[in-house]
Amino acid sequence: MGPEKRSHKVLEEDKLISAYHEAGHAIVGFNLPLCEEVHTVSIVPRGQMGGFTLMLPQKEYDTNSRNALLQRLAMSLGGHAAVMLTQNDFYTGSQSDLKRATEICRRMVTELGMSDKMGTIYLGDGQEVIVGMTFGRESEHSEKTAAAIDHEVRSIMTSCYNQAMEILKANTARLHALAKLLIDKEIIYREEFVAFMNSPV
Repeated sequence: MGPEKRSHKVLEEDKLISAYHEAGHAIVGFNLPLCEEVHTVSIVPRGQMGGFTLMLPQKEYDTNSRNALLQRLAMSLGGHAAVMLTQNDFYTGSQSDLKRATEICRRMVTELGMSDKMGTIYLGDGQEVIVGMTFGRESEHSEKTAAAIDHEVRSIMTSCYNQAMEILKANTARLHALAKLLIDKEIIYREEFVAFMNSPV
């Protein structure tokens, strides 16, 4: 994630967006039993990020279930949903979350047989080819199949986003309170976070 940028002056408006974004990740993750545990929530900039939510597993599993991956997708989209819910707008800070979530979702559909619509089949991304000076991939399937894959990925992502949004709507007061706490403290560690989540708002 890179070193903390303590010397970087963060505008109050940006700090507010980061606080809601990270609070969204943390609250959604806390409310989904198959997600990893929230250990640190921070709005101190690191590298290219305005903050981060560190989640660590209780056990080191070698495999992941479809339901666990779906819940992690919802958690990944929790920041995006939280900012939309509270600001009624989208902001640019969600790019890495969206990219990573989409990559996982596409693998679920094309490589892991985790799509009811596409079925139990491997639909790899094709072979690497050089296009100009960059690497690309040559598709192994028809345009119709490619369109069906795109539609299924979009459908799963939308479902996970909606799940995150519903959790946040049911915890709106806690979302505002956690964002305020983050603005005041900048970093919250697991013990304090769990105590906050288990306390009345």
